[in-house]
Amino acid sequence: MNTFNRIIQKIINKNDIVYTIEDTTNSFHFWSEIYKNNELNDSTYPFKYFFYIFMSSQPGENKIRFLNKTLSNIFLNEINKENVLEIFTKVQKTYHAFSRLAHIYRFKKSELQINHDLYLNPITSQKYATILQNGKKYMFTATDLINIINTALSNAPHFFVEPLVAKNPYNNMPFEKSSLYNIYFFLRTTNYKMPILIEKYFLANFDITSFYFENESIIRDIAIDNFVFKSDTKILYPSVINMINKYDTKNILTISEDFPKDKLVNIMRPYLHLYYITKYSFMFNKKENAYNELQYKMKQFIKFNPRFGRKYVLNNPFTKKTDISFEENHINFYNIKSRKYETSHLTLNMENEYNNIYEYDSDIEEESPIFNINVNNTTYRTPFGSIISSYEGGAGRSIISFDISTNNQYSTMSVTNAIIHTEENHNIGVETDTDSDDEIIIEDEDEEHDEDEETIIDIDSDYDTNSE
Repeated sequence: MNTFNRIIQKIINKNDIVYTIEDTTNSFHFWSEIYKNNELNDSTYPFKYFFYIFMSSQPGENKIRFLNKTLSNIFLNEINKENVLEIFTKVQKTYHAFSRLAHIYRFKKSELQINHDLYLNPITSQKYATILQNGKKYMFTATDLINIINTALSNAPHFFVEPLVAKNPYNNMPFEKSSLYNIYFFLRTTNYKMPILIEKYFLANFDITSFYFENESIIRDIAIDNFVFKSDTKILYPSVINMINKYDTKNILTISEDFPKDKLVNIMRPYLHLYYITKYSFMFNKKENAYNELQYKMKQFIKFNPRFGRKYVLNNPFTKKTDISFEENHINFYNIKSRKYETSHLTLNMENEYNNIYEYDSDIEEESPIFNINVNNTTYRTPFGSIISSYEGGAGRSIISFDISTNNQYSTMSVTNAIIHTEENHNIGVETDTDSDDEIIIEDEDEEHDEDEETIIDIDSDYDTNSE
């Protein structure tokens, strides 16, 4: 501010003398020097006086606040107000020119500290910004700056919103406010879409407290997005199982414990995102819509393939090998739509868009999952209940024995006899009724089936194909 005061005096003083004030609490010497040199004894007295008051009242006085108070003073006529504004503009322009010159000098004399991105790739052709901090220059690509600032602003451990100050990762020092403005306008010149949190931070004048109170709900929703779509499979798998158990109210799906966890989690990530929105979002309407959408889309998912997640074990007598496969066919989450793209711009639905369409479809209720087992029987699949208990003990298995048709062709085998039972402790027993012609016999030795069924298909090569 001393530079600003010197520029003021160089412009308004007629004697070309620079007056200094050592102690703002005792400005007697400052004012006595001004009056002794007759600085206020001319027609410029009215507006010069305000500038000397401003200099003597520092450091508590803000120059913009001073200008506003001066231009609002009812005892100052319009001509003097124009003179005040003209002088202030000239002083401000000169001050910024010197500041720019000093910055250019420091920037050229400073040493380049970092010339690669955060992945240690040299920055050559990419568009980058160079930030000067503590006499050192640091080069950043646009993607690095976006990731650094966005990660800090979206910090929400356990979904408790706690935005952090954006820091230079190479020296762990916060970016200055001037650097934040430079970064923002640099990002505007790139082809990257401006992240909403950085835009909101800019609109809050990079005030971290105002940003927090104005955007807490947005930060939490973004934290949910980051958690669901960027977390590891092992972290999300228990939540996926809980979600399936909760929203598969008819206990139709049977997810094998051996089903690839990474594949299951990747398929269910969009559904899990809706699930977390219903649990943790601050926006009531968004929670309600996510709940109904999840209800609807889970039912469509089950309707498309109620056998999803099952495990099949094929005992092949020809190769003497056991082939294991899983039922993975499913409908894409983003293909389940309630509105048509071609007409969605014509109608605004003020109500929840899934209110009238998420009821359970009748054909799902009537459809038996497999082998005509009653879906209303809750013992058909015991829910996981506890995630921990789902990893314990051996799973019961359904064994299906198929007979080979008379032409003895593996590809054209017909199901003539099948006995299904639940096997405890992996003691496999297969019974074949060779006296039946076309009848399929289904026997439940145990009422309760373990939730993680696998189907074993055993081809009986010893069966007499001429026994018809």
